[in-house]
This record gives sequence, C-alpha cells and structure tokens, in this order.
Amino acid sequence: PYGTQPPLPDASGDQNVGAGFTRRTRLLTADSLRVLLARPPSAGALRSRQVAALTRSVQHVRQVGGRAVLVVPPVNAAHLRRRPFLTAQLDTLAAFARQWNAPLLDLSRLPLDSLADFSDLTHLSPQGVARYNAALLDSLAQRNLL
Repeated sequence: PYGTQPPLPDASGDQNVGAGFTRRTRLLTADSLRVLLARPPSAGALRSRQVAALTRSVQHVRQVGGRAVLVVPPVNAAHLRRRPFLTAQLDTLAAFARQWNAPLLDLSRLPLDSLADFSDLTHLSPQGVARYNAALLDSLAQRNLL
C-alpha cells in the first residue's frame, strides 16, 4: 500500500512516507531546483491505467461506505510553468469527477514557497504538508465534505 515503502538507500536521504510527502534530510535549494528544471518534463494527460486506478479507488471507497473526493495536490510553481499538459490532466479529472459524481478539489496552484515547502518538484516538505493540510481542511469544510 501507498506509504509503506521501506526507506530508500541511505545515500539518497529520501524516504517515502504516507502523509503525502517524501521525507528528506535536505530541503530543496535554488541550485537543486535549477538542476531539476533542466530535466525534460514528462508529457501527456492521464494515462488509461491511471484512470483505471482512480476508478478502482472510488469503487473501493464507496464499497466500504465512504465518500470519494478527488484532490489535485500542490505542484511547485516553477514546475507548473513547465507543465502545459496540466490543463489536460485537470480536464480528464473533472470529467471523471462528473462521471462518478465525486467532488474535485484543485489545490495544484496553492501558493506555497517553491523551496521551503517542497523537497523536489512534486513532493512536499513537512512544512509544505502542514500548509497543504490546512488548505485541504478549509476546502473540505467550505464544501461541507467533512
């Protein structure tokens, strides 16, 4: 299951944890951000296997009596500028949400600090998780989803 992966080799300093972030011994720096941004971005909208996984997730949540809410997590602002396909991904998610009558909360553009709140382009630091969780709770409360 997600979040139960063993720590990565010590040399990386990375550890996947279940609270939505990658625990690292270091935070993102301006230099490491430049290196990450030099890599070509992945391309394309959601793949069919991703939509299939979402479908299984929504079905499971409903089978156990829960209410599925789709959430688009924050993305580092520097990375957003490189992701023109994010719109296509959001369109796919919006259509999926309508099809399954599931709320969609888009927090991809949450104003977080590109360095202090991220450990890389897509994973939050512990500080970023705290800020994201507060925004998520606010969004859920505003839509009466708590």
